[in-house]
Amino acid sequence: MVRLMVDCGRTQRQIQRWFRLRRNQDRPSNAKKFGEAAWRFCFYLIAFLAGLACVIDPMERAHYWYYMLELGFYCSLLMRISVDVKRKDFREQVIHHFATIFLLSFSYCANYIRIGTLVMLLHDSS
Repeated sequence: MVRLMVDCGRTQRQIQRWFRLRRNQDRPSNAKKFGEAAWRFCFYLIAFLAGLACVIDPMERAHYWYYMLELGFYCSLLMRISVDVKRKDFREQVIHHFATIFLLSFSYCANYIRIGTLVMLLHDSS
């Protein structure tokens, strides 16, 4: 710290303030956190209502679009995670998104559409 003070010509308090400001630049603001939470709330509400409609009125086409809605959302989350703020659980999130995409694809291809819809409905509601 002393050498940095001499090299920069600053006081210890100014250097500590600079380090604190630099550290806080990487943290997301409350507005950004709120925007992300509001977006996810809106998506999960719409997805839950669409899943509920698929369970109540089982039409083949509705299930297809419900699966595409969920698959598209998780693919977008997987792509966005690389440019988003890095979090402590980065690896776990990537594994979770890959597993979710695999399970969605497998359940649709293996014709487990009804149970897959129920599982997604429960997942969206939690």
